[in-house]
Amino acid sequence: MELETHKFHCGHCKIFIFGTDTARLAANLNRHNEEKHPLEFAGWTVFGITRSRHYVAPNNGPRPQYVEPFGTTSRASGEWGDAKNPPDITPDDIAMLESEGIKWD
Repeated sequence: MELETHKFHCGHCKIFIFGTDTARLAANLNRHNEEKHPLEFAGWTVFGITRSRHYVAPNNGPRPQYVEPFGTTSRASGEWGDAKNPPDITPDDIAMLESEGIKWD
């Protein structure tokens, strides 16, 4: 499974179809559709499968927007952003957070 990095989500079965490359993935998906969903399209190609919103490309690490700080300032933000102190949380705030399933320490 380590080599099977390309995947396609089958909305009917709620599973992923895997392939070592896009050609193998297209063949696996066509076979899956022929066996499980004969009325669905079974003519996926290497080019077409990568254009689908159900296609997931290999994970080459986290996306830059998740590791780079937000904004354009050159200052490094700490845990609380530019605030000098953590926010004041009242007991009412804690109760509201807990009602949403968020635990505040």
